[in-house]
Parts: sequence; C-alpha cells; structure tokens
Amino acid sequence: MAALFGYEIPDLLAAVAIAAATYVVAWLLRRVFLRFVEHAAGQNVIARRVGRVLQAIVVLVGVLGIFAVLNIDISSVVIGLGAVSIAVSFALSTLLNNLVAGVLILADDSVRVGDTIQVGGLEGRVVRMRTRATELETADGKRVFVPNVYLAQNPVVRLDRGRKTG
Repeated sequence: MAALFGYEIPDLLAAVAIAAATYVVAWLLRRVFLRFVEHAAGQNVIARRVGRVLQAIVVLVGVLGIFAVLNIDISSVVIGLGAVSIAVSFALSTLLNNLVAGVLILADDSVRVGDTIQVGGLEGRVVRMRTRATELETADGKRVFVPNVYLAQNPVVRLDRGRKTG
C-alpha cells in the first residue's frame, strides 16, 4: 500500500477526517453552549471562559485520536507536560488565585458592575469585573484595579447596589 511521510494513506485520511470533525464539533459545542447560557442567564465572562475550555477539551480529544490513528506514542510527552505543568502552576500561583477568586466572585454575584463598595481602605464604584481583577472608580475619578483575591480575602461593604444587567 502507498505511504506518505511514513504513514499509510488510509491512516492519513482518517487523521484528516478526525481533525475536520474535531474542528466542527468544537466550534458547534462552543456556539451551542454560549447560545444556551445567553438565553438562560445572560452571557458573561464565566460563560465565555467555560465555552473556550469545552472547545479546548474537544480539540485535545481530537489530537489524541489523531495520535492513536497514526500510532504515535505520546507517553513521554505526557510525562514531560505533567512536570512542566507543576512548575508553571507554582510560578503562576498568584495569577491562579486571582482567577479562582474572580470566578467565585462573578458566580456568587455578591458584587457586580455599578455597585459602590468599600474594601480595605478603598471605596469606589465597580466599573468592570474580570476574572483577575476588579476595576473601581473612586470619588475623585481615579481608576483602581483591585486583585480579586484581595476582594475574596477582605470584608467588602456594599454601600450602594447597582442595577442588575443581563
């Protein structure tokens, strides 16, 4: 049977079919998820992030399927990635703490855009909320970016509740 790049043609065709199917399924899954969330609770930062994570999981499964069809041994790569992920997680622990705190704050809905809050020595109106930091506008018009882990670890006093959007 004919070979190309050291692989049999049927195996290469199967790999291409898996890649195409993976692309379509990942794209559709993310679209359907975002559409469902948009109708259920209004689209927000968490929904977009979860949609991307679902898309990444489908792509990862597709890549593993391609490796299986082409009989590529990935055990050493997986072991190496495991070691690298541990090192990266230690290096990015503060960022990961802020990310988790941001997701919990957004999901809890205890603070939202438009609220006037006081935390520590800061007081201001919440202008924007992201997964890493919350942006406050002080009474004198200055913008302050407060790490979400700070909001999660300190008492937050809500002085005024903004209107709920979405």
